[in-house]
Amino acid sequence: MNPGIRPSQRNERRMKTHFWRDLFFRNESGSVTIYSLFLMTSIMAVGGLAVDLFNYETERAKLQSTLDRAILAATSSSQTLDPTEVVLDYFAKANLADFISAEDITVTETGSFRRVAAVARMNLDTTFLKLAGVNGMTAVAASAAEESVSLTEISMVLDVSGSMGSWSYNSGSSKISELRSAATQFVNIMQCDPENANETVNCTVDPEQVAISVVPYAEQVLVGEDLLSQYNISDEHSYSSCVTFDDADFRSTSITQTQLLQRTGHFDPWRTPNRTPDSFVCATDEWREIVPVSHDSSALRSKISGLGASGNTSIDVGMKWGTALLDPSAQPMIDGWINATGADASASGRPYDWTTRGISKVIVLMSDGVNTTENFLRADYRSGPSGVWYNAEADRYSVLDESDGLYYWPSTTSSYWGWGWGWYWGWGGGTSGSWRDHPYGEGSGETGTAVELTFPELWAQKPTDWYEQFSWLDSPVDTYNSTEKNARLSDICDTAKQQGIVIFSIGFEVSTRSAEVLRNCATSPSHYFDVDGLELTTAFHSVAREISKLRLVQ
Repeated sequence: MNPGIRPSQRNERRMKTHFWRDLFFRNESGSVTIYSLFLMTSIMAVGGLAVDLFNYETERAKLQSTLDRAILAATSSSQTLDPTEVVLDYFAKANLADFISAEDITVTETGSFRRVAAVARMNLDTTFLKLAGVNGMTAVAASAAEESVSLTEISMVLDVSGSMGSWSYNSGSSKISELRSAATQFVNIMQCDPENANETVNCTVDPEQVAISVVPYAEQVLVGEDLLSQYNISDEHSYSSCVTFDDADFRSTSITQTQLLQRTGHFDPWRTPNRTPDSFVCATDEWREIVPVSHDSSALRSKISGLGASGNTSIDVGMKWGTALLDPSAQPMIDGWINATGADASASGRPYDWTTRGISKVIVLMSDGVNTTENFLRADYRSGPSGVWYNAEADRYSVLDESDGLYYWPSTTSSYWGWGWGWYWGWGGGTSGSWRDHPYGEGSGETGTAVELTFPELWAQKPTDWYEQFSWLDSPVDTYNSTEKNARLSDICDTAKQQGIVIFSIGFEVSTRSAEVLRNCATSPSHYFDVDGLELTTAFHSVAREISKLRLVQ
């Protein structure tokens, strides 16, 4: 103990020491700064991780995007360069050549099928993650694409109405001529060589993979008796082979073998009374007849090359038959048609079931206008006795007026008689005062025999205007107007899309209204093509490319 320090001084010093010690331990000033230092360190670590990850994802996305574009370009059947070289060239132009090699690229090609797959790898240095012992990361991009034409069924629904015979605005030839060229090249692409629209011999498309139906339409669709006879069709006549559908028929893609179809009357609603009928609603020109589900590109080209142009426009009827020839319910009718005609048996079993693996069903609809008028016979005028008698030898007609039981002879002026020309003869022996039945009309100067015509027989000889000129007779003709037919077209297009049928539509030099109708029928607005002149061929080429299914599969 220091003798110079009093006890009170020692206690005071001890108390001061305890005071400052206790004050130090109790003082909280500066603690936030210390916490902030710890927090800032953590934030910098997380931020550094984010920077490294952001850099990684940016470079990986660039790598993947470049690879996807390169793969699609290399896979396209229109690509004439080596697929591997195409991929490598894409990476070189993107300054990414160091991250892929030829060994990373796999090409599989057989006939109409091509598949290209590749993997690219990029090693990236880290900045902040090095603090955690992670010196680098590897970005990996993988992609594959394939293009194939396989198990495809196509209905080409082609406008051959009268307006197609007019001059194209921009091509220097008729619309029907442009259609023949464009549709022919479409067939060549789909059934022969996707890379050469003019190739017809050295085909690379696998045989029997693509079946095409050609459905020419004007006011009606000529089915052809060989095919129509496979259906349950009414038998009023056999002059022509078209079908008049009801509204409900356009809400189904199928035409079954048991469904009763109404055969369209064979009649001419256009000619004046004194003309011979030759503009029938169901026209019988051979070039109009359907070619169903064919693998024979030569037969299809022949059909297309013969297409003409005349008549009204019934897009809805064309679409109905186009969808029916894609619906599996048509299988027994197609098989029956093959047996009846000796057609290519390889199409037997077509159209395939909806669930067939890899099947694609497509309609290519082309028109240069909108629906006009469709004429059809009222039920009472389709069959049965017509009330019109005809004497073939004398070429004389007699028309019954049921109100008074007399027959009008159009060949004379205001002549009403109690018999048809050649049905009765004159006064018996000149003295009996009674009419006598005599098929040869002896004694009256009436030669030949009058026979009552059935309605189908009458319409084959006379236009309906001839019949309507007689005031006591009603009009035998009814019509579907454009509004009704547009509604039917909308129904069948919607129904087809619901079944998974892909619809491409092409408007050829059409109005705004026509374009709207055709665009609404297509699967989507991008499936509609609005073209002029020589663009028609380009449109068909584009559709063919779309059908070929170039797509990324990985």
